[in-house]
Order: sequence, then C-alpha cells, then structure tokens
Amino acid sequence: MRANIKQAYQSAGVSEAMPSGGLRFASAAGVSGGHAGGARRESRPTGSVATPTTAETAAGLQPSLLSIENLSVSFSTAAGSVRAVRDLSVQIGEAEFLGLVGESGSGKSVTAHSILGLLPPNAESTGSIRFDGRDLTELDERSLRKIRGSEIAMVFQNPMSGLNPVLSIGSQLVDTLRAHEPMSKQEAQNRSADLLDLVDLPHPRRTLGSFPHELSGGMQQRVMIAMALAHGPRLLIADEPTTALDVTIQAQIMEVLLAARDEIGVAIMLITHNLGLVAGGADRICVMYGGQVFESGTPDDVFYGGRSPYTRALLDSQPRLDGDGETLLVPIQGQPPGDIIDLSGCVFRPRCRYAETICEEADPELVVVGESGHEARCLRLDSILTDEPAVEAESHARVDHSDEPPMLEARDLVTRFTGRSGFRKRLDVVAVDGVSLRVGIGETLGVVGESGSGKTTLGRTLTRLIDPDEGEIFLAGRPITDVKGAELRQLRGDLQIVFQDPYGSLNPRMTARQSIEEPLRLMGMSRRGMPARVLELASTVGLSSDLLNRRPAHLSGGQLQRVGIARALALSSKVIVLDEPVSALDISIQAEILNLLRDLQYQYELSYVFITHDLSVTRHVSDRVAVMYLGQIVETAETADLFDGPAHPYTQALLSAVPIADPRLERERTRRRGRPGLP
Repeated sequence: MRANIKQAYQSAGVSEAMPSGGLRFASAAGVSGGHAGGARRESRPTGSVATPTTAETAAGLQPSLLSIENLSVSFSTAAGSVRAVRDLSVQIGEAEFLGLVGESGSGKSVTAHSILGLLPPNAESTGSIRFDGRDLTELDERSLRKIRGSEIAMVFQNPMSGLNPVLSIGSQLVDTLRAHEPMSKQEAQNRSADLLDLVDLPHPRRTLGSFPHELSGGMQQRVMIAMALAHGPRLLIADEPTTALDVTIQAQIMEVLLAARDEIGVAIMLITHNLGLVAGGADRICVMYGGQVFESGTPDDVFYGGRSPYTRALLDSQPRLDGDGETLLVPIQGQPPGDIIDLSGCVFRPRCRYAETICEEADPELVVVGESGHEARCLRLDSILTDEPAVEAESHARVDHSDEPPMLEARDLVTRFTGRSGFRKRLDVVAVDGVSLRVGIGETLGVVGESGSGKTTLGRTLTRLIDPDEGEIFLAGRPITDVKGAELRQLRGDLQIVFQDPYGSLNPRMTARQSIEEPLRLMGMSRRGMPARVLELASTVGLSSDLLNRRPAHLSGGQLQRVGIARALALSSKVIVLDEPVSALDISIQAEILNLLRDLQYQYELSYVFITHDLSVTRHVSDRVAVMYLGQIVETAETADLFDGPAHPYTQALLSAVPIADPRLERERTRRRGRPGLP
C-alpha cells in the first residue's frame, strides 16, 4: 500500500479537474478543501466516528452527505409484486464508513442500485434519496449520468462482469476519465497509470496494456476501484468487493478502501455478508433482513451489545479465527426470505427462536436502544435476554486408530499440466509438487492456501479424477495410484468428492431424487431398494422429502450442497474430499452444513480432506491443517498449534489477513505487509 494515498491521489491528477462539489486538494502537503466551505479533512484512525448520529443530523448539527428516507422498492413479477426494500431509512455522513451487512436477498444490492438509479424497468420505488441536498429520485437520466462516477461511484461484486473483456485495461480507464473531463488521450493514459499505482497494482504501465482475463480476481477488483476513484467521488459504494477473493487479497482491497476514507475523505458504503470485514473499519453498521434495517449502530454496539435477534443469530452462526473449534455453530433455521409478496408481522418471525404470537400481529419499528444512535427492531426487546450461554458441542468419544494405517495417504505426489504459451512454446505447470500427507480414520485434514496454490488439483488427484505424474496414493493401506477400469469404478464407493459449486456439479435436468439415485444405479443397486435408500440419505443430510422432486434451479445453495453430500454418502464412503463446500453459502446456511458434516463424521467415522481458503472455517472443522503454496505443503500441524504459533512466514501472512468478527481485536491486530509471489 502506498504510504500516503492522498499524495498518490494528487499525482493521479485528480486535483486538477474535479467535478463541481467534488474533493479538491490545495497542495502536496495535504491541505484539502471539502465541498462545504473548503473545510480541511484530517486523517482519522480506523474505527473512529466522524459524523453525527441520525438524531444529531435531524437536529441540524450537520447535514448528511446521503440521506435515504422511507425507501421502498418492489418488482412486478408473474407471481405478484415482490417487495425487496421496505421503508428503509439510512444516512451517511462525509468521510463515513457504513457497513451494510446481511444474508443474500436482504435488499442490500437493491438499495445500492436505487441510489444510482440503476433499477430495472419492472421496479417501482417510493421514498427519497437525497445526496448533498439533491433528491436523486427526482433527477432525469441525463442528470444522474453526470453524478455517476463523478460524485457517486460504485464497485460491483464481480469485477469480470464490470470490465469489457475485449478492451484493454488502459482503454477502459481512458474512456472513463474522458467521459467526465476534457483531456487528451495522452493525459488520460498518464492519469490511468497513476490511478493503478494509487491502488497498489504492480507495473502500472504494463497493466494498462493487459486485458481483464490476464489479471487475477484481486487485480481486476483493484482496477474497478481505480475507475471508481478516478474523478474523486464523495461517496463510494462497494458491493461485495472481496467475495471469492483470497484473504490476503481481501485484506489489501480493504486497505485501499480504508485509505480512501482516511486520507482523502471519501464516504464508503460497504455491502458484505462478512461480519469480520466491517468489525474493525466501519464507523457504523446496518444489519439488513427482508428489506429492512434490523439493527444500526457502531461496531461495538452491534458486536458487543446487539439487541436484534437477527443480529445475534448472525454472530452465533459465524465461525471465528479465535474460536476453540469445539463450540457448535448455531445456524438460523429456515431459509432467507426470497420473494416477499405478502407477509404480516415481523419478516424474521418464521426463523426467529424468540417468536411469539405478538410477532404475527405487528411489524416492529426501529427504536433507539442505546447511546450513539444505537437502534434495533424487535417487538420483544425488553423481554429477550441479552446474554445467553454458548451452545457447547456434544462430547463424542473417538475410537483410537493410531495403530492402524491411515485411511488416506499420499507420498511425494506430483501433478503436472502441459500447455502452450505463445506460438509453439511448450509450457509445463507443476500444480502439485512433491506433496505427502496422511489422513487418519475419522480425522479431518484441512488444506488451506490461496487460489492457484494447487489445493483443488490435489483433491482431484487424491480421488483419482486426475492421474498423478509421480508419487503414490494409498487408501486404508492399499495402493490405488495405478488402478483403472472396473477396479477404479469400484474404488469410487470408498473415495468421494463434494465440489465447490453446488449448481455446476449437478445435472440441471435431473431432480434431487435422480441425482442421489445416480451413483447407486451406476454401482449396480437394484431399483427395488433405491427409493428407501434415497429417503434414508435425504433424512441423514437433513433434506426434506418434499424437495426430492425439485430440480437444481428450484433449490437453495444449502439444499443443493446437501444433495451433493448425500451423493457422496450414497455408497458408504470412507473418505470424502470436500472442495470449498461452503464458500458460496450464506453464513447461516454455512453453519448448518458445517454442523452436518461434523455429525456425519462422528456417526460414520468418515475421514475428510477439507479444502478451503477460509481459515476461520478451517479452525472450526479440522483436526490438522496443511498449508499449501505454489503446489507444495509449506507447513503441517495440529490445528491449535498452527493457529496459535504458525512457523512459516506464509502461514503467518495468511492468518494475519483473516478478518475477525470482533471490533477490539481487529483494531489491535497488526497485519503482515508484502505481496507474496503469485501462485
């Protein structure tokens, strides 16, 4: 990260031609004039609150930069009018960092799109969205286009879909700059390089000539942030900017956002489902569910004094890096509200463990429950206990198998891929480089590392979906490296894999029942016994029988992953390789799957190879952990030993980058700097 992003911002030329009302910098010494009277903005420590509360704003102490009042958004569908946002009121002050958190379908992205006037034609909205005194809902498209990018900018969740795949990075940055400011192409190119340097992209000039597909996900997201900051916006909306990124890249993206707030005074609205991301950096947090704000306050208010049942349920279902790995996660029962067409009472009522009859009769209001503007929504705030005992894991006595051979073992495993780089140039990539590992009976080995480190290739090599080039694989002491044909098919009954993408791993034309039947049929099971076996498997993984006749398009992510696990269990497997099984799931659904996997392991003495980039999940599920980097295992240890005293610098860098859902711990942590070599 640049030592002073303010100076970098000036070198990018933003001070020379700012839009009306945007940020202006008077000199390289860092004196800047804000929109209101040229007031100087000072750098602020992370977590400080620079803006007044909603009540103070209403009292006229300082107007909010953005004020959303009673916003409601609905979409016309064949089934009726779907309510995505309901009577939402949110304020953001100058240089304030607001975290907007909640599960998928809570209305976070719809709120962001409403601010910029990017809703689809079938959307209907009411309420006001005032930005610097102007009601954005009353502006025409031409006026909104002048504001987009220049005063309010947005970073979208998927950077690849936000970048044009047939234009170079330089061309897209130049077009962005010249769309709002008159300048020559050469001037725009120079400023584009400075903007890439601003977001800490290596070799900015070289990157200008690259195409999106030639950049990693983290580099693509930095380009999107550079575009968003190009014209010195006063408000930056970041919609899940770190989703699917490695923890090290995620930490670097957050550094860019925090530096933009602290050094140049940009207000930030960060939309995320990761509570750890907002714990240490946000000034205020709004927890959304069903299109409503269920709690609002400072990070300390929300994490230490959360009053809304939904907020506390989210925190209970979140695995933590500093957890003991023994406490069961508490999942939120049921599914997030998809299409809210007609629901009386509290929208969280069907999933709330505190729900009573009164919750069906009235929709709760957002009321002040503490100082600093802390607000919460619940009809039973006064009767719900604020402190609850943690739910402890059931004690399971494991059988000692130390005198038996490991269930799965790899010795000096090497897997190579051969391709072409340029005309006639042969390229050999060593994806797995001399890996040795052991997984005992009923044990979980967590395999962690960044994208490209070889984790998925290792998992597919262990399950013989890819043939190794060197080394040996043993299953319960039996060599399986060279088995083929019918013998390999028979092996599938003992060695299964659950893939990362539950949607892509199932046939979209087959029902859940047919998908679970498929491995049974391939292994020669009679049709007479199949229905009972399918029902048994569905019950084992907690899948309701009425869902078995649905196709993947009509199942949630958590339900699809349960189908994948049922398929893996269908043939009484001994070893299951789990490749990022919860990465695409909401926190509450993730907790259900993790608890399910633990219960199944104790019940059937299953051995897991759990592949993930989420170290918080790793700590919760693993007995031992192997850290992979550039195709090699650089460190292996018992879970507690590795997390409490990592020995390898790469492991230390990974652990320091993981956000913790605890504001005090986040503010006190020191993250290791540096950019490790790309896998």
